[in-house]
Amino acid sequence: MRYLKFICLFVAFFAVLPLAVSAETPLEKTVQKIENADYTLNIYQINTEEGVYEYLGKYIKGFTESNVELIGVTVVDFEYAENGTKNGSFSFFAELSYSNIRKTTKTLNGTISKASVSVTASSAQSSIFAGEECILSAEISDYSGGNIYWYESSSPNKNGKLLKTSDTTHITTQPDVGMKYYYCVYKGSVSNTVTVNVTEAFVPITDITLPVISLICGKSTLLPSEIYPENATKTSIVWKVTDGDASIVSDRITARTPGIITIKATVTGGSEQGGDYEKYFELYAEEGELEYKEVKWSISPSVSGISQMSFTANEKKNVQITAVSDLTANKMINKTSTHNDMDIITSAYIVCDEIDSINKLSIQIDQAYAGKEVHIISSDKHGGLEHKSLTVSDTGEIELPPHKISYVVTSTESAKTDLSFLILFLPVIPVILIPIFFKTASGKESSEE
Repeated sequence: MRYLKFICLFVAFFAVLPLAVSAETPLEKTVQKIENADYTLNIYQINTEEGVYEYLGKYIKGFTESNVELIGVTVVDFEYAENGTKNGSFSFFAELSYSNIRKTTKTLNGTISKASVSVTASSAQSSIFAGEECILSAEISDYSGGNIYWYESSSPNKNGKLLKTSDTTHITTQPDVGMKYYYCVYKGSVSNTVTVNVTEAFVPITDITLPVISLICGKSTLLPSEIYPENATKTSIVWKVTDGDASIVSDRITARTPGIITIKATVTGGSEQGGDYEKYFELYAEEGELEYKEVKWSISPSVSGISQMSFTANEKKNVQITAVSDLTANKMINKTSTHNDMDIITSAYIVCDEIDSINKLSIQIDQAYAGKEVHIISSDKHGGLEHKSLTVSDTGEIELPPHKISYVVTSTESAKTDLSFLILFLPVIPVILIPIFFKTASGKESSEE
């Protein structure tokens, strides 16, 4: 009897053992099914990252055992299938839970089989104004009817939102302002991306006004124009004198002689249909006494040889002075050929909004040149050179020729003491020193005796 019990227990143990070995939790069974499943898709089914998310969520739920919950699917990599030339691919992992236990599958790979159909998207316009219609078209190699899905995106990487579904190969849309990117999908084939730049609606100029202003010859006056409507798309005015003796710089006009002056305002592309908007104005310039004031101007950055600059003008001017290169200075000297042995004291380039309106311009040089003759070589804005000789004042001030833009101040005599004459005495130095040497030596010998 005892042996019989032992035999029964032995048989029961080996009968239950295979069940215990093969027993798996529902969670483990679900993970195994997911990892062994086939993830080969056809481009006619899915060829977007959003479509892959949706497909995997439904497909994986079909493998879950009782009470196993699919928490989510994460796509870690996605690549489109390209119009019959290349397969697409994607990688993902799934997270599941069962009885407060969570488990994540290994990273799995899927394939999107390429299609034979080719889809090319195009736009009738590459740039439009807001409110205008944009016409989009699709060219399909083997179009057999059915829906074409159009997407709009704010970036070129095809992650847009569905714009329209159409059963024809073209659609129209009215996009808002910004850079827009469009593509379409037909039977799983994704087209190329087309770019459309949408700008604010164009507002043409209806008028340019200029109040009555008084022009005084020699004095610059601002042209206080206004453009209507205020929200006009183009607002940059270019002024030009068409009749009369005057010049315009930075929206300021300066008349040289009295009389009627005609000026033209032009806004490129400011009128309807992209044409230029133009309007003429007549101004009258009068003679007037201008009050010239002297202005002291520190040199910054410094220019060698100049300690200060001063000028007189009827109003504040933006004047700058910079060094002229040695090459330019020597060219100016060589062209005048006044002397062959001139030393450059200083050379400078004058920059002014209206050089013609400066009445007097002077610079301060080394006072060691006071009372000496210097030469001034100047150049006007047309490249014409002029040579002038003058004597430096007791204070070292030099008045420069007016209305010039570059100057070279030279001298034929140095401001420093010339010691070159000492070279003439070199041959006689030994003659002087040798007798002194021998006299000293003989005196020393006598004292020793």
